[in-house]
Amino acid sequence: MKRYTALVACLCLVLQPVMALAETEPAPITGADTRLYLADGSLVEGNLIERDQDLVIMRVNDKIFTFDKTEIDKI
Repeated sequence: MKRYTALVACLCLVLQPVMALAETEPAPITGADTRLYLADGSLVEGNLIERDQDLVIMRVNDKIFTFDKTEIDKI
């Protein structure tokens, strides 16, 4: 019983920092004014350049990206 308790205590101590890291959100990009939530679950933060009926153009870290409306879940 003591071994089991010691094992559980060690596992809790080892896993606690890992679980804390998993809960944090990514730091927002400085100067970003738009967040795109894509259909595949990823998040894109940047500056919105143009928004059309079927296309969204964004600048992220000095690179230009285009997204089709079918790729976007939420803006």
